[in-house]
Amino acid sequence: MDTLVHLGIPQELQNLIFHCISSASMNINWNGNMAESSNPGRGLRQGDPLSPYLFVLCIERLGHMIKDAVTTGEWAPYSFGRGDCPKLSHICFADDLILVAEVTETQVDCSCPWSPSYSGSWLSGWKAKTLSFAGRVTLAQTSLVHIPGYVLQSIPIPVSVCQEVEQICRNFIWGTTTEARKVHLIAWDKLCHPKSEGGLRFRNLKMLNKAHMMKLSWQILTQPSKLWVKILKAKYNCGMNIIPNFKHTSNSSPLWRAIVNAWDVVKGNITWVIRDGVDSQFWRQPWIPNVGALEDHIAASIPKEELNFPVNNYASDGLWKWDKIRSIVPNDICDKIAVIKPPSQGAPDFPCWKLQPGEVVAVSWKPPPDEWHKVNVDGSFNTISGSTACGGLIRNQHGIFVKGFYSKIGSSNAIWAEMWVLRIGIRIAQNLLLPKVVFEMDSKVIVNMVTSGHTNNAYLSPLLGEVVSLLQHPNWETSIAHVYREANRCADFLTNKGHSSSFEGDIVNLACHSLQAILYDDFRGASLPRLIR
Repeated sequence: MDTLVHLGIPQELQNLIFHCISSASMNINWNGNMAESSNPGRGLRQGDPLSPYLFVLCIERLGHMIKDAVTTGEWAPYSFGRGDCPKLSHICFADDLILVAEVTETQVDCSCPWSPSYSGSWLSGWKAKTLSFAGRVTLAQTSLVHIPGYVLQSIPIPVSVCQEVEQICRNFIWGTTTEARKVHLIAWDKLCHPKSEGGLRFRNLKMLNKAHMMKLSWQILTQPSKLWVKILKAKYNCGMNIIPNFKHTSNSSPLWRAIVNAWDVVKGNITWVIRDGVDSQFWRQPWIPNVGALEDHIAASIPKEELNFPVNNYASDGLWKWDKIRSIVPNDICDKIAVIKPPSQGAPDFPCWKLQPGEVVAVSWKPPPDEWHKVNVDGSFNTISGSTACGGLIRNQHGIFVKGFYSKIGSSNAIWAEMWVLRIGIRIAQNLLLPKVVFEMDSKVIVNMVTSGHTNNAYLSPLLGEVVSLLQHPNWETSIAHVYREANRCADFLTNKGHSSSFEGDIVNLACHSLQAILYDDFRGASLPRLIR
């Protein structure tokens, strides 16, 4: 109401607005029945048609107050440069406000004069004394711990500040106030444990802040195109290499010092995924799953001139140079190298985090049992054109290519494409009079449908019924299994060709050069890493 008075709104209109706000009532639909009407205790609220206008009036007045403070010199805004460069004092969003000022106590008092009176207002507003222990824990997790998280993500916070916030949280949970001190029955460290371990899943703010600084270090390594990464790398002369040169300087900001300190932990948990083998070092950088740097596992001395050799120096024409590798590397590690795809021209190597929340496994195509054939199929949906396509191929027990196919299907979705390609693959295998066939695809949804013989999609049920009937035909023996897409690369290659083909499709009797390269990788058991969560 003070804002309405300040803007010169007539008293009659002020009274009308106040009456509309204070006399509003609402009903709640509770389990299908309308509860008794109630009067909201707050003034501005969502759903009230007057609230947006009143909010805009209040925020506009606040903007004028800040502008007046800047004009009188009480508020020192941030300057982007000298001369006529614009100065920033505040930014207004839809429902948020960012205040910008110098980092001094005087400016904090000027920009946030209301902070002492509002400090703790969330807690008092909830009437903390009347809350149960579970209610106080919930409130502490949603306000006291959650809100500082935004700051913890971007800047290093002093340990004393983290401890003070945690102290406020502990006092609130156990009911300690300025008038009375209560006993804290459980140590804070135990409350920070997961619920499965007897804790309440609170976060240690110091460790959380450190984790966020590590995340920033990791982003500098893996996301060099971001603007803030470019600025920091240029400011602190990190170099243009994939692995930046993290180092302290005399003019380091607190943020940069925290990033450099976190880099030692990040660096120790980097592993490399090999593609062209140019940027990763064979001996000094970890690139073999669960092995680490090779030089730590070698008893024999490595020539100094070879220590910094890249991985591609030990491969040629898509094959490992085993004569050079086996002369130095132990046999058990050679076996692990054998399942890694040798470097080839194309995409560059890239770093990844080896401490994943899951297990990294090596995935490769497996040949079928003796006297069996394997049909790998795949379907896809093109989000740009809206078309679907499919493709697949048949190989014998030795991994030898028998026949392939690809086709455009129409306009639908990936589920339809996967079901259609399975039907096509079954038909082609039947026409070849194959007695024993394994069908593999990377759609677990379709595999589950076929295995159960049921789908909730009524339109898909006729096609599913035909597929199940064909698989159960007495003239042959079949099975169907789900595989990861890393073991289904040949079918994926043919599916991509299907998007540019016709609805009649094409039969492939002789594999092209690109398909032959993937077939050869599968034949020799080359594997690709996959994170299993």
